[in-house]
Amino acid sequence: MSAEKKNKLLAFRQRRQSLEKSGKIYQSQLKDIQICLQQKEFLQNAKHFENSCNSDGVSPDPLEGHSITMEYRTKMVDWMIEVTTSFKCCPRTYFLAVAIFDKYLIAANKRNKSLANKDIHSVGVISMYIASKFEDVFPLHSKVVSEKIAHGSISQKDIVRMEQEFLQFLDYDVDFVTPFDFHQTYIDKISKKLNANLALDGESSQFSDFCNQMTVPLAQMAMVLVKMAMQCQDFGHYSPSVVVMASVYASTAFLKHSSAYRSEYTTRFCTGVRKIIFDILAEELHEQQTVLSLKREALKALPDTCFTTYMN
Repeated sequence: MSAEKKNKLLAFRQRRQSLEKSGKIYQSQLKDIQICLQQKEFLQNAKHFENSCNSDGVSPDPLEGHSITMEYRTKMVDWMIEVTTSFKCCPRTYFLAVAIFDKYLIAANKRNKSLANKDIHSVGVISMYIASKFEDVFPLHSKVVSEKIAHGSISQKDIVRMEQEFLQFLDYDVDFVTPFDFHQTYIDKISKKLNANLALDGESSQFSDFCNQMTVPLAQMAMVLVKMAMQCQDFGHYSPSVVVMASVYASTAFLKHSSAYRSEYTTRFCTGVRKIIFDILAEELHEQQTVLSLKREALKALPDTCFTTYMN
């Protein structure tokens, strides 16, 4: 390697190390992940509405067309937390299982297949089985699911058969965007923006350390609220990103008025987090409007023959 190439390579490495220390590379990667999640969520919502949206534009109710009560769904989703935790599944497995659970009910209704409360147990079990195979490094085995989770009520043969039916109903697409995905990225984004704002405002190291410590209970409380929202079907009409952001905002109120954390520092921390939440929402809204305007300009620039060809 020539001396010139070595110097260029050395300069590149030094530049990258400088960017890594400043956090700019990480922020860029995090932004890319966030954009991918938002785009995927948008496409899923668009497909959802196109296929089975109500006349008022509200996302369809998974229980519609079935003889399943909201209480049974709530109990099932709550039990799924216990199962995925007991069998040491990845945190995302539970969220993916609930998504598969609801999407299957919607798909079954479209195929004129009506389910009752007695079917809820098997639907939940198969949803966890599929989610574990998709997400966990060591997924749940059909034998374990049959004997330990279903307690013999579903045979291994029936588990495999129902798994095939689920995948066919879902068009073999089970990589759904979940609230867990947005929870991880939003909390990380809030933490990074909070540290940047503290440094910019010249806050004391004592308050900065306090804010970094408070990020942990904030994330934990938000996760609890997200899981509670998933158990209530009334929140199923909202996108995962909306549920997560609302949960984080509500968590600031819980922390602010909690006897365990109540202090002047906590009030300042919650105020800073709320400001960041609104800043993030404003940024995302601006980005979405920019993308839409660019798409409109691109469509205007296309010749009419493109649309004629497409329509024909």
